[in-house]
Amino acid sequence: MTAATGAMDLRTPAARTLPQSAAAPVGIGMDVLPLTALHLVVVVIAAFGFAFDMMEVALGNVLSAVFSAPPYSVAPGELSLLLSAMYVGAIPGALSAGWFADRFGRRTVLVAVLLLLATTSIAAAASRGIEELIVARMASGLALGAYPPLIIAFLTDLMPARRRGLLIMTVSGLAATGPMAMIFLVRWLTPIEPLGIEAWRWAFLLGSAGSLVVAIAFFYLPESPRWLSAKGRAAEAEAALARFRHARPIGAAECPLPAASGASPERIEDTPFDWPRFSRLGFIYFAAPWATVAFPVLMGAVLIERGFKLSDSLFYVASRWPARSSPAFSPASTSIGSSGARR
Repeated sequence: MTAATGAMDLRTPAARTLPQSAAAPVGIGMDVLPLTALHLVVVVIAAFGFAFDMMEVALGNVLSAVFSAPPYSVAPGELSLLLSAMYVGAIPGALSAGWFADRFGRRTVLVAVLLLLATTSIAAAASRGIEELIVARMASGLALGAYPPLIIAFLTDLMPARRRGLLIMTVSGLAATGPMAMIFLVRWLTPIEPLGIEAWRWAFLLGSAGSLVVAIAFFYLPESPRWLSAKGRAAEAEAALARFRHARPIGAAECPLPAASGASPERIEDTPFDWPRFSRLGFIYFAAPWATVAFPVLMGAVLIERGFKLSDSLFYVASRWPARSSPAFSPASTSIGSSGARR
């Protein structure tokens, strides 16, 4: 699909339309749609956004090595603040993401989050000292913590029910290649320093540019019809649904999934919240970073302390990223796999 054709597919209804009952609820209408070209456009844009999000997270591994080696060789206390700053910012970012998305819309908040990330990445690239870099990383954490739950919610709202888990995990898998590519890029640029700019600063500049481009792309996607319907904006919800209904289909229309016993097929809000399952997933997400984040972030500093060259340390950090990132999605797959049938 060319860029011109992609823009046309996003904004102009195709001649062929799929049969759809006017009385069908918006959620059911989204669930029974076939996979369309517009769905795939959403998947690609979401994957790029997630990749830039994960690239910025992985920059903590890079900074761990860079600021442990000459000419920086910062004190352990300053290095600890630098490496933890992003995670400190990510906590309120993740906690507030849902509230903002429910109030202002999934797509709107995703655009705002990516614009914030673009701005804070520029600030990190232009930082004149470690203090400014710490502040910039903490501000970036607000966006980095917010994007993953927001994009999962957005994709859950938009993807056909029977393809939902597969497509969300496809987005996650594609995004996981971004950090490894970025770390290898930093390793390659370190001895070159194009235009006299250090490699880690180029990484932040690339992240800023990528986040800005993805934010613009999100602006042209439809808002979640489910969210619009829940807010009583029926006409806008039908218009957003029509964009998917009129997009070029890739497969046959889906059969409606059977409703859970005793649950209304039109309002999942009426179903009781599953606190035991939520608690189990919460514990997994709380415990996983102790193994998948703490040691990898410090790995670069440890290797520099042991006498390894910066380029060798970055190579090892990059080669270890796939092993680190794979378990990160296992809790998400558990949740998505069992919720794929929800309307």
